[in-house]
Amino acid sequence: MKCAFTTQGQWAVRRIKPKRKPNNTSIIMKTKAVFYHAGCPVCVAAEQNVAAALDPARFEVEIVHLGQHKARVAEAEKAGVKSVPALVLDGAAYHINFGAGIEVLR
Repeated sequence: MKCAFTTQGQWAVRRIKPKRKPNNTSIIMKTKAVFYHAGCPVCVAAEQNVAAALDPARFEVEIVHLGQHKARVAEAEKAGVKSVPALVLDGAAYHINFGAGIEVLR
């Protein structure tokens, strides 16, 4: 709503329609983020702080516990993970602190 003082000395209130945004038909793709960890205290703390801090509107986060899913250790190694906890974004591995080397998880 907008208030204005009229020439007759009275306040007039009129509704203003909001401007329409152009119809955006493009699809916004989320970036996949994979957080690998082994369940140790260092990994769990990193998961709670780092992975949870990622914007869910921009990132699709998958948490992988390599101690429970040993079949995915090779996938982590292929992504460049050398130790856990690690976060893989856009094909790049980011190592966070040091909980365990990837070779221990095989």
